[in-house]
Amino acid sequence: MQLNTDSIRMTLMQQIIRQYISKSTWEKADFLSGEGRLHIEEEELEITCLFADIVSFTRISENLKPKAVIARLNIFFEPAAAAVYANEGDIDKFMGDAFLAIFKDPDQAVQAAIEIQKERGAPKGLRLRIGINTGKVIRGNVGGDLRKDNTIIGDVVNTASRIESHSGAGKILISEDTAKKLKKKYRLSGPLTIEAKGKQLPITVRWLQSGKSTGKSRKKKY
Repeated sequence: MQLNTDSIRMTLMQQIIRQYISKSTWEKADFLSGEGRLHIEEEELEITCLFADIVSFTRISENLKPKAVIARLNIFFEPAAAAVYANEGDIDKFMGDAFLAIFKDPDQAVQAAIEIQKERGAPKGLRLRIGINTGKVIRGNVGGDLRKDNTIIGDVVNTASRIESHSGAGKILISEDTAKKLKKKYRLSGPLTIEAKGKQLPITVRWLQSGKSTGKSRKKKY
């Protein structure tokens, strides 16, 4: 009886923990545990990062009780996470009113972004802005033996965050590096350059629009 109770408890604990870590980390841990290994090795990957945050959420939530803040965040994050996973992506982390999702395929990242921005369940006046970037990163361990995260690290992630900060409410802004790797035809703006905080060189980006492929290119700084 004790053995059965311990087994049920372990299964329940695994189901709880699985909700609080990324799918990528869970799958790695599952594989390594089968081989009797405890350490997740670092690896270099080429991925597409999708950064999103809720516009002006800090100001809007100032007068809300903490429980109401959580409820309002989840109105956005639950359908957003569903769109990410439906397009074979993974939520790397939630950060207050923002989240970072990663994809192996840039087309799936863009499709997820489109689906997220089409979500109509959000409270009136609240919108997400999204930035997307593609490139090589390291999936590595941050922390120590007592507590660590297995997460995505690299300039590609930082650049995606900077691009997102230049996006607009309900908009999707993608890097030129992502645009070059798209296989499907999307209607994109011409190339624009943005001056991003902490970056020595301007970043070339494009607005994602509805419909098919692009028209004439144009250059702009803002």
